[in-house]
Amino acid sequence: MTTVMMDICQRITSLLPGGNPDWMQQIENYYNESTRYYHTLDHVCCMFKQMDRVLDKLEDTEAVSWAIVFHDIIYDPEKSNNELKSAQLFQTFAVECLNHWSKDRVQKVVDWILATQSHTVPDEHCSDLLFFLDLDLQVLGWPEADYDMYSNQIRKEYSFVPEDVFNQKRPQVMIIT
Repeated sequence: MTTVMMDICQRITSLLPGGNPDWMQQIENYYNESTRYYHTLDHVCCMFKQMDRVLDKLEDTEAVSWAIVFHDIIYDPEKSNNELKSAQLFQTFAVECLNHWSKDRVQKVVDWILATQSHTVPDEHCSDLLFFLDLDLQVLGWPEADYDMYSNQIRKEYSFVPEDVFNQKRPQVMIIT
């Protein structure tokens, strides 16, 4: 087990008394898919590390934590429903493992996962959603060399797209409407 996965497992175990080896294995399997280069457990771990810096500002750290874990769990660059599938998988997980949570709390995390599709927020939102989305987009503030590495990893994830099409479309993806 990698150091990153051990860190994620420790966080999950702290959130889920007794842990759940089946779910931990599923999470690891999803994030270790061979087509992933950026959307991996390293990305999740980076988000957790940055979350640690704002813990005192979060209202519901457990909900933010589960949103971090599940927001990219389904990731197929050839599909446009990754966020929906990730949110659905979180709902399944919540039924099995977070049955002490209210339906509203589960729905809040589902909504946050879905918000990563556009990184826009509804008029009525809580500050935790803003922090969560910022954590997901922290790469945009990284030093140039780190951002270049991110860009190369994204390019590998979209290797099925011809170079000229990728170069034309990528700037459009980076614009948040």
